[in-house]
Amino acid sequence: MYEVFEKTISSLTKAQDVKDFIADLLTSTEKTMLAKRLAIAILLEKDYDYREICQILKVSFGTINAVIKQKMINGQGYKIAASQILHNEELSKVFLDITKTVAKMVSHPARWQKVESYYAQKKSEKEEREI
Repeated sequence: MYEVFEKTISSLTKAQDVKDFIADLLTSTEKTMLAKRLAIAILLEKDYDYREICQILKVSFGTINAVIKQKMINGQGYKIAASQILHNEELSKVFLDITKTVAKMVSHPARWQKVESYYAQKKSEKEEREI
């Protein structure tokens, strides 16, 4: 049964087919939960610390620990997905926009400028590391 499930997912090649399958398969809460786990893995790859991840995604330390534990046990799926996202400039930009939007959604409008300056600082730090 699990093999059929894996083959079904891997056989979906059109973005709309994947979107429809996920919409039928998962509840809104489950989709959010899975997206946050992937976001945690990506933010960890980008050297964000626990506190920052908690603030950006509104997740607990326990959720972050669960992702770290899974990455240590196997983690190949996270590594592959995070690598593809981080190396695809368009996806990386979308990811950054999503995390900014989430941060703004869960914070008071008076703090939105801090969200923007936080991301500007992170971008600057990343650029310095790449030099």
